[in-house]
Amino acid sequence: MNHVAKKPLKAYRVFQCSPWGHGDEVKYYQCPIQAEKDFWERMRKGITSKNLPTVEDVCDDKVKPWSVKFNSSSLFSGVCKAVGVIHYWDRCSYEYDEWDINCYEIVIDEISIA
Repeated sequence: MNHVAKKPLKAYRVFQCSPWGHGDEVKYYQCPIQAEKDFWERMRKGITSKNLPTVEDVCDDKVKPWSVKFNSSSLFSGVCKAVGVIHYWDRCSYEYDEWDINCYEIVIDEISIA
């Protein structure tokens, strides 16, 4: 009898992850190209936001207003195909009109389906 190893099916998950670890706007794809299109569309929306800080605003040479890393680890999801980090101005106090820089991740990861 000839045993052929079956390849596990793969799906792709794209989602935004808040600084508190909540996954929002989760979408699943069978096609990696569709998942990548969704990832880059979300990145485009984030980096064209009016709340994106400038390089001078961030004040840390190691941190950029936005970045993308491939085959990297996410804060909350382990190793992923791509992780985009977008910083933004967040109003932290309405009483005193105070603002702070916060960030969120856009993640695309591969899921094996047995």
